[in-house]
Amino acid sequence: MNARTEAPGRAPRGQGDLLRERLVDAAVAMVDEGTDPAELSIRAVTKRAGVSPTAFYLHFPNRAELLRAMVERCFTEFRDALREGAAKGRDGKERLIQSGLAYTRYARRWPARYALNFVFVRPPTGEPPQKPDAANDAFNDLAALVLDYLGEDDPRRSENELLARMIWSGLHGYVSLVQARRPGIGWPSEEKFVTRQAQAWLGAADNPH
Repeated sequence: MNARTEAPGRAPRGQGDLLRERLVDAAVAMVDEGTDPAELSIRAVTKRAGVSPTAFYLHFPNRAELLRAMVERCFTEFRDALREGAAKGRDGKERLIQSGLAYTRYARRWPARYALNFVFVRPPTGEPPQKPDAANDAFNDLAALVLDYLGEDDPRRSENELLARMIWSGLHGYVSLVQARRPGIGWPSEEKFVTRQAQAWLGAADNPH
């Protein structure tokens, strides 16, 4: 997934927007390569982007705002990957399974970006950290997929948000523990875990996966 790909129909960016995106590109690339987000320096990011440190402050008041833009970028990519996965399903059950597989595959392909999604940047005013809009979108999408999986007559439809939180928590735990490579744990394949987790919470699918 290319972080620099423009959304269809988006108006061409101005030079200022392009430079801002270039700085975010550089910072995300550094995190992909192993730099701890907490240790990203403005000087290193601007050097990687090929601009002067002075140019940084034309687009970000401080390093925390750059980090916020990185989280927004990565969560938007993540949300879009889940939507692309869900779109592959032929029915409600397959859409939920395919979204779950997109979740685990994104985390496996982009482990540093996945981890970055869960960095919450506290505003300098001391207000509570804000989740990116894409994070809310991704959760709402999952809650809708749970409804779609359950069908119209299932009494658990009123608990779809709770069920979505449980499924998300399971996926997050799975990818986090697999990435940690805990010895002696015989982890199931992504396909088996995602399918069995959905069945455990929501009931067996009509068609085996």
